[in-house]
Amino acid sequence: MGVPFASLPITIDGPFDKPAIYPIGTTKRALPVSGTPVSIPVKLEGISPGEALCTVLPMGEDTPLPAHITSKGDKTLLDFYPSKIGKYTVQATYLKSPITGSPLDIQIVPPVKAELLPGWKSHVVANKPCAVPIIIADPSVKDVKSHKPITHATVKNAFENPVEATITEGTDGNPSMLQFTPKQAGPHTAEIFVDGVPIPIVIDVPEGPTVGFPTRINGGSPFTSKRPVAIPIDVAAIEPSNLVASVTDTKGEPSGTAEIQETPDGPVITVCPDKPGPHTIAIKTSNGAPLLGTSVLPIDVVPDLVQLVEGPIVSVPQLGSPCSIPITLSPELLTSCKPSDIEVIVCDELNNISTGKVVDGSAITFTPKATGPHSIRLSPISGGPIASVVVDIETPNPPSVVIENTTRSIPETGPVLFPFLLEGVQPEAVDVIVKDTESQITTAEIQKSQPLKMESSKIPCVLGIKTHHPGKYQAQFSVGGLPLSGSPVTLQITSHIPLLARVPPEISPGELVSIPIQFLDASKHSVKEPKLFDENGVLVDKPALIDTPSGLSKMEFVPKAPGKYTAQLLVDGVPVSIPITVPEGPYVGFEPESLQDFVPEIADFIPISVTGLAPLKIDFELTDENNLFSGTAELVKSPDGSYSVKAKPIHEGP
Repeated sequence: MGVPFASLPITIDGPFDKPAIYPIGTTKRALPVSGTPVSIPVKLEGISPGEALCTVLPMGEDTPLPAHITSKGDKTLLDFYPSKIGKYTVQATYLKSPITGSPLDIQIVPPVKAELLPGWKSHVVANKPCAVPIIIADPSVKDVKSHKPITHATVKNAFENPVEATITEGTDGNPSMLQFTPKQAGPHTAEIFVDGVPIPIVIDVPEGPTVGFPTRINGGSPFTSKRPVAIPIDVAAIEPSNLVASVTDTKGEPSGTAEIQETPDGPVITVCPDKPGPHTIAIKTSNGAPLLGTSVLPIDVVPDLVQLVEGPIVSVPQLGSPCSIPITLSPELLTSCKPSDIEVIVCDELNNISTGKVVDGSAITFTPKATGPHSIRLSPISGGPIASVVVDIETPNPPSVVIENTTRSIPETGPVLFPFLLEGVQPEAVDVIVKDTESQITTAEIQKSQPLKMESSKIPCVLGIKTHHPGKYQAQFSVGGLPLSGSPVTLQITSHIPLLARVPPEISPGELVSIPIQFLDASKHSVKEPKLFDENGVLVDKPALIDTPSGLSKMEFVPKAPGKYTAQLLVDGVPVSIPITVPEGPYVGFEPESLQDFVPEIADFIPISVTGLAPLKIDFELTDENNLFSGTAELVKSPDGSYSVKAKPIHEGP
């Protein structure tokens, strides 16, 4: 029996909003630091942020970058990570169809640095006119006079309400001054428009005079009696000169000195306790007015049991290399244990923990992985007095990485290899993370190459990336949790190039080497810029590239000395390497397994190996035990290209 149903015609009235996207304000942005997205405020119509799919295409490239539209409070933002300066095109779709307003053009301009000068917080407080000093400059130029013209500035509070603001451009190296009157405490976002490009700065406005201590003090070590320690402090809405400090023992009695000073990097409090034991550091206003924040800090003070012989500044040639710090241990510590029984714990500013040891009671050795303050704690294994000391590690050259050729093709076997140079750090201390455009981590490792023969602080290395997928990758190099200068590096990996280079088996110094270049596919390839590098990566020659009548190419050069070389060609713009070995000298060897008993008057063949000399230039003789000619010996070439000696003895015997 059928089920009855009814139908009802209905009419849907329109119109409906067509999906659309429109930018709000300028679409020019400065290239941000790595790992920071560009955010463009947009207005969506007819769809929600999660329904719009976006991609960003850099001009002149075929590989799009991922982009996302998100809601943050009352804002709708288009976020993406630009890889370079230039124009980008944003494609927005809904249900695979372009929406109104798409594509959008975004201009990424050279980076601009906007910095608040140290001590700015002293001039900012709610409900009072504020003047904040700001430096606007090219981040690659240290001179503050290099700042760019400022158009205007805007300020908004935490509720996105605008706050009236003006900015006065600095001259003759003086900072620019941002002036505004915050109506309430809390974070305020200022946008400084430099050449029409908004540069955001967050300004946290306190409710009243505020002080604060850092979370990590004295490198995490206890304070030492009669040894001054400078502690950076956070001061807001009050001049540091209107603050006073003290250090007291458990009875509340003064026990040492505490002085607040202004430095180019901001205010610091220098504390020098008189004796071991628990102490308290306190900060107050000179007129007795209340302070917000943290104005009291309890500290532990230990006896002065270890002294640095050469001062707290320790210079190491490279991070990751062991360093030795001369010390003098107090009799009190030495009577409690032997130097070999002292445990050494080292902690840097990023809380990287490592161990060291006391050598002969006169030095501490450990391997630093970061520059800056390091807290060294010495404690007897069997218990007893604890000593501590703080050193400041520095290197003559900041840790950096340089990859000149950032494009490589996938080889037939093995990882994709990118040669690079390290400076200021040993390869063993460097961590590397390689991600593709989808932020998926790819297996990679660093290998040390042959050291440079020339005097250089740079260390040649190779980055091996295990992948079979062409595309863009980003390599992030770090040491001790901090990125190296020059990192991250954008790498381009292309598909495998089916190139066959026939390196002749016999190569001699001073003689012409000709290497035919052949491709195993039917595609036409561009081959240019041949270069020859020695085993240290030093350019030693630019071989000739010759087109043959058959349509193939060949590379020709004359090696000047024996050794290992790498010939490099640019194939379709991608470097392709060809390993070449020039032996020390001519070598001819009989294959051991070929030695056998011969029969007089019957010819037999002896396989041979030849390097460093053309086989046809070799003469062979067959002699008996009296060194008299006893038959014939001649060179023959097999169809497979190998060589043998055809020997026919006349009589028996050796």
